[in-house]
Amino acid sequence: MSNKFDDIIGQELIKNFLLTSIARGKVSHAYVIEGDKGMGKKLIANTFAAYLVCNNKTSCGVCESCKLAAGGSHPDIITVLPEKKQIGVDDIRQVIKNISIKPYMADKKVVIIPDADGITQEAQNALLKVLEEPPEYVVFLILIQNAELLLDTILSRVMKLSLAPYTEADVKKALGGDNAIAAASENNIGKAIALSGDESYLELRDRCLGQIENLMSGKRLCIFDTVEFFEKNKEDTEKILDIMLGFCRDIVFIHLGQKELLKNKDKTDVLTRLAEKVKLFGAFRMAQYITEAQKMHSRNVNFNILTTALANGCWEVLNGRNSRSSF
Repeated sequence: MSNKFDDIIGQELIKNFLLTSIARGKVSHAYVIEGDKGMGKKLIANTFAAYLVCNNKTSCGVCESCKLAAGGSHPDIITVLPEKKQIGVDDIRQVIKNISIKPYMADKKVVIIPDADGITQEAQNALLKVLEEPPEYVVFLILIQNAELLLDTILSRVMKLSLAPYTEADVKKALGGDNAIAAASENNIGKAIALSGDESYLELRDRCLGQIENLMSGKRLCIFDTVEFFEKNKEDTEKILDIMLGFCRDIVFIHLGQKELLKNKDKTDVLTRLAEKVKLFGAFRMAQYITEAQKMHSRNVNFNILTTALANGCWEVLNGRNSRSSF
């Protein structure tokens, strides 16, 4: 078994760049791979690492190094897995200790730092010191959603690679066919694969759309129905807010005459009817309420306060009235 770039869908520029750097012996000592969650940062990093430790530099799948890399047990591929959520200075100090020892089997020792968005300032300073004078055999692969969270001094010492957006065709290929999940994933392959394995997602999406239609009825009691809906599905709050935000986004695109950009293409007819009642400004206002609810949820704000504020705000937008003075 081999880890080949040919097996990875999309990202042709980055794959070709990395392969060329290997072929020409121009591998950098450090790369920052930037992209949203689910875009394939870890897959690209692990595959690149497999090429670097391969005896033939081709990820042949035959040599002992390739077999160990495929099994996730190659001694010269180090993945930083912090005990806490954040990568702290102790984690980086352990890395520095590990790379002080020359590679056991390969020409290179590869250090993969996933989820670097949470790396602390102290850890960054420690990382900076080793990036300034790294051992010649070490290659750092720093994976992050937003490279701006890193110190400028770190960014000046690495090769930054930003993952390109996938096409809808890429996502459909990854899923093995055309379905509603491809568009709903916003062309994020990792998210699409996760959603495709979630049998309840499409049902939940229908129920979310039903809540929006219910709120549009004008009946103030619908606000309480929506609050109750959130309470009954509390464990899916993040997913529900994401779905609702997607519907608002789609209504905006319908008003702009860009139906080809819809996230929920299989719901085009329903969303078009909603867009006749929800004006462009209203869709933006609803999106603001939902975004604020997402922030409140991430800060662990009281759940009832969060859902009541959201339901009230959406009801007012959808009905053009103030819920606190309407009967």
